[in-house]
Amino acid sequence: MKESIYACLFSSGLIKVGRSIDPKSRIASHQERLSCAGIELVNTHFLSVDGCVFACERELIRRCSEASTKRYKSEWFDGLDFAMVSAWIDEIAASDLLGNEETKIGGAFWNLLVSQILATGISQKQLGDRVGKSQAWVSAVLRNEYNEPRWLVGQALLAVYAEVVGVDFPSLNVTKEAA
Repeated sequence: MKESIYACLFSSGLIKVGRSIDPKSRIASHQERLSCAGIELVNTHFLSVDGCVFACERELIRRCSEASTKRYKSEWFDGLDFAMVSAWIDEIAASDLLGNEETKIGGAFWNLLVSQILATGISQKQLGDRVGKSQAWVSAVLRNEYNEPRWLVGQALLAVYAEVVGVDFPSLNVTKEAA
């Protein structure tokens, strides 16, 4: 089943980006949630992704984060031009992010990262608690059953790694203070 990456512009100027199997329904849920505050949906843009939708979403969020004046949670942005975000979606959806080596080794990367965190003496349960997941989830990562954690979980894993191993990931805006 193909997934899409999407953006929606609201009357407040906020832009929400994300991924979904059913972007029309997902966008409608955002619209309904914000309409109670008098904020209306102004425009939407979405495209199906042939490659790795997780990598595409991550790239869209990275671009929005770098260009926005304010970021709320992980996928809401202020100070962006909607036409620019729509063009990014077109570009990212057409790219072959699945073909790059970083995406292909995603599961191995997260497995290695978690293994190195655990090697510092943190238990699977402690790591799960720190990233908002269960011990069973950490164990599944070690078995390569999760190739692409959700954005916030991936960011949390990188922050814990930066803290306990002492290596930062500056290109992903993760620092020791973010843990």
